[in-house]
Amino acid sequence: MFCFLFFFLSSNFSLVFVLLCTLLHYILKKKAASRCFSTAEKEYLVVSSLGNDRRGIVSDVSQIITENHHGSIGESRAVKLGSHFGLMMVVSVPKNESEALQSALTSAPGLATTCCVTDNPTAVPASPNITYSAKFTLNGADRQSIVHKVTSLISEHDLQILKMQTYENQAPFGGVTLFHMEGIATSTAPYAVDFDVEGIQKELNKLGDSLNCDITFETRFDNREEVCKEDEVV
Repeated sequence: MFCFLFFFLSSNFSLVFVLLCTLLHYILKKKAASRCFSTAEKEYLVVSSLGNDRRGIVSDVSQIITENHHGSIGESRAVKLGSHFGLMMVVSVPKNESEALQSALTSAPGLATTCCVTDNPTAVPASPNITYSAKFTLNGADRQSIVHKVTSLISEHDLQILKMQTYENQAPFGGVTLFHMEGIATSTAPYAVDFDVEGIQKELNKLGDSLNCDITFETRFDNREEVCKEDEVV
């Protein structure tokens, strides 16, 4: 067996040499293409897809992005809402593939997809200095405009809602629909002169009484005094 292989290689040296050169050329070409995709100018997209909840939505969308158009998925969120499933993600893609990727995503069957060009997440300026953060919660009977009233009060005190989620469930007795809301509110420097945590808590408690629900507002951290000292030093 080995003798035959040695005889074949020695008598067909030119053929073997050509095959090796062809293989080497193919490998180098693949590496060059890979480097080309990794160093090509990129475009960043916020992709939002919504469709009837079913198995494989995330797999289908990610295949279009990564396998078909050489994109990369960064930060993402996914949630089931009613009978639908929603997916949001930040995608980076070679600029020469961006238009084709957007077309493929928006035409994918069974999904309503939008794509929005955004900035490079790693190049976005640093977030403003958060000096105050609080967690707010609400539990009570579902009522019209309940989200609007709570978030409006929070906004009136120069607080920004960083994240929030709401959901409903049925009370154990009576068949009443209970509404739950929780989120994080923050304030950045410079903060309002009349910023009053106790005053916010009292107003939310009063609003909760009028809506027949419990609202809590708990401080997570408060660096406002340190910011004041830094300003005085400057």
